[in-house]
Amino acid sequence: MKKIILSIILTVGLFSALFAQTDRQTRETKIADIVKQLPTDNTASFNKLMGELIQQGDVIGYLAPRLTATGDSDTLFRYAISGLTMYASKETSRKALVAKSLCNAIVKAKSDEIRDFLFIQLQYVAGDESVKTAAKYLNNARLSDAAARVLVKIGSDVAGKALTKALGKTKNTQQLTIVQAIGDMRYKPALKAVTALAITGNASLRKVALHSLAQIADPSSEKILAEAVAKAEYKYEITNALGSYMIFLENSRKEAGSETLLNRRDGLVITQLFKIAADDPSGAYFDKALYAYINKTGASRNTPAQKLLMLRDGLDIAQTPEQKQTILRQIARTGTFLGLLTAGKYLDDSNNDVQQAAVQAVQTIALANPQYYGTEITALLNKAIAVNKDPEANSQKQAILKHLSELQQDEGFVSMFNGRDLTGWKGLVENPIARTNMTPKELAEKQTKADEIMRRDWTVKKGILIFDGPAYDNLCSAKDYGDIEMYIDWRIEPEGDAGIYLRGSPQIQIWDIALTDLGAQVGSGGLYNNTKHSAKPLVVADNPVYEWNSFYIKMIGEKVTVYLNGQLVVDNVTLENFWNRNIPIFETGAIELQAHGDRTEYRDIYVREIPRH
Repeated sequence: MKKIILSIILTVGLFSALFAQTDRQTRETKIADIVKQLPTDNTASFNKLMGELIQQGDVIGYLAPRLTATGDSDTLFRYAISGLTMYASKETSRKALVAKSLCNAIVKAKSDEIRDFLFIQLQYVAGDESVKTAAKYLNNARLSDAAARVLVKIGSDVAGKALTKALGKTKNTQQLTIVQAIGDMRYKPALKAVTALAITGNASLRKVALHSLAQIADPSSEKILAEAVAKAEYKYEITNALGSYMIFLENSRKEAGSETLLNRRDGLVITQLFKIAADDPSGAYFDKALYAYINKTGASRNTPAQKLLMLRDGLDIAQTPEQKQTILRQIARTGTFLGLLTAGKYLDDSNNDVQQAAVQAVQTIALANPQYYGTEITALLNKAIAVNKDPEANSQKQAILKHLSELQQDEGFVSMFNGRDLTGWKGLVENPIARTNMTPKELAEKQTKADEIMRRDWTVKKGILIFDGPAYDNLCSAKDYGDIEMYIDWRIEPEGDAGIYLRGSPQIQIWDIALTDLGAQVGSGGLYNNTKHSAKPLVVADNPVYEWNSFYIKMIGEKVTVYLNGQLVVDNVTLENFWNRNIPIFETGAIELQAHGDRTEYRDIYVREIPRH
């Protein structure tokens, strides 16, 4: 009896093994048949094949051993694994199944190159079931990045804890990778560990740690980021502290509804507030951000000239009469010549409140600054009298009339650019010395050609004088000038290079301070062509490219003084005669706007001729 039972058991076992082998062979054949049909021509066929493939169980366990480290002759297998992963990523129940298969395959893989490929697929389906496998490879020089990306994709507290735990056990590139991953994941429980690395002596580690703190954007990180920016002197350097701080400000805005920004004073925040308003004029924070920008600009330590530039930017995006009134009140406080003219443009505003704010701004600046005078200023003050509706309008009128009667009697400040066309300007004909040696006929012929080039390369759009040509075709004033003071705003693009010629001689320099190979890091405003006297500006006062800058220039005799954005950059320095260094600068000559093959824009060009005694 026992022999019969044993015989039955052996027979059943034999048949079971045979059937299992047959079933395995049938499954492998099915998988092979499906893989051979890849890639498909359309999505429907792809989904059909992937559905059939996933029904075969651990397909990845069958395909992964067939991968090669070099990727040779395994294209279909890689396509099948990638396709199955993407197919599974669209349904939760499938994701866990495929993730488990990928994790098992990663552990059993023959090389790190194959593991790297499998980790890339795992990103699309990984959940907490994959954390343990990914964590094993965080200290692997070849695979730490791939493993960290999987944990970031998972994004759970379990994944965050795995990254934080590994942080203290890794070094070199692996440590940088983990710090980066913690920031990308914005995992706040790791804040203390990352903060400690932000003050390390390793610049590369400090850079990544500062960036991660910016990404996490916890308010407690502001102090360390602000200190890092100050240490970098608010310039871009190896740790990119400035870039990280800007990211922190933006992320803080998103996290805290701008409130963290609205209560701070530093210059970077002012810039960021403008960006918030300008980038999203219909956004929920526009009004709040713009008012904060206006008020903080007024309260900042910027020069009046720089404040005016910033306030004019605010006017450009202001939407409501209330916003415009607030800006005009701040412009009145700048006390600047161009501020007076800016306010004057709103004396005809259709909104009564805006108009009256303009009236008060024009009066306030003019009465406090008798050095601002000329036909245009007189016209603005008379206009202000005519439209003034203030209860004290009559007494204000008397003050203005008295002010006008006491002004100097010369022509005062005159606009060199009417904002509409090139009236008052002409093309450049060689240089002052060369022109004196030409016959009248020769000069006239060359002037005709120069004017044609001028009209080709110099244009006027929306009150802005623009050079956008291929060559070096300066724009010259039709009139010659001697001793002067002048105002002019300018704006350049990256790698821009331009300048202002006085009496036909170069030049007050304008350039992008990023052109360090040319020495531009010293800033604009210097007397670039000087060789005996100072050529460099006293300070760097440039605004970034694409932003407006403002010159105040004074020239008496040979001596030139320049203020850039309200900062003294040239202090009574002799301008040498570039065309003949053996003689002093010419007594008179044209004011030229230099064309250097780079797009340059100018606006608000005013000059006052200073009488010689």
